[in-house]
Amino acid sequence: MKTEKLLMLCMVLFFMQLVACERSKMDQVAPVNSDIRTGASEDSASSRIATDKVTGIKQKEPINFTLTDAKSTSVVWRVSPAQTVINMGAKSQIYFQNAGNFRVMAVDSMSFDTAYIDVNVTNEIYSPPSGNQVFKENEILRITPAFRSDTNNILMFTAITTNSYNCVNNQLLTYSERTGDLFKLDYQGIITSLMCDSGEKKPESMRYFVNPTGQAFEGKIEILFNNKTYKGSFKKSGAKYEFDWPYESGVVFTTKSI
Repeated sequence: MKTEKLLMLCMVLFFMQLVACERSKMDQVAPVNSDIRTGASEDSASSRIATDKVTGIKQKEPINFTLTDAKSTSVVWRVSPAQTVINMGAKSQIYFQNAGNFRVMAVDSMSFDTAYIDVNVTNEIYSPPSGNQVFKENEILRITPAFRSDTNNILMFTAITTNSYNCVNNQLLTYSERTGDLFKLDYQGIITSLMCDSGEKKPESMRYFVNPTGQAFEGKIEILFNNKTYKGSFKKSGAKYEFDWPYESGVVFTTKSI
């Protein structure tokens, strides 16, 4: 009986040792699946990651990285030394908290390929762009009038700046008011709701007025923009509008007949 137990114990130990050996072999082989891991081409490894910039990065500045040839949507991003990483599959956003040199690595979970890129962070601290902005001194506001296709009683004014401003989710802060035959538009600046999305864009807005008569009509237009007041007029006849707007700078109309 003791001999049988001893024999069984030996068999169990032998099986466990065999499994451990096979597991060790798998751990050694699994990651080797790319010429990048063997050091065949360091240039190709770094060129596979696209980024906003590799030098002049400020501390706490959000920097975007993209693995350009990912074979799966699951990519593990790492930084050495460790930093704050927001993993978004083949893309990531990294906030570098300290100055120095860093290596950003992307590991494709399907092929186990590893790509990397080296970046440098300066001593300067990043200041997020403000969502509330004033117009530039030489700004030109371009206004396009239009009317609703289903009814010409609704007159619309779409405005957009010539220059771009911080935050891709910006918009023109605009107030509109009608008193009798006076149509007034007040463009007060640029605003951003909630957080500022990094980048630049030309802010714009659309305002509309309703002409309750639907008949021939003459009106005056007054536009406040960049601390100046601009005045003009328009005539409505049937389904047509004609605008009398004398300005070629500051506030300009893209068309004077619709």
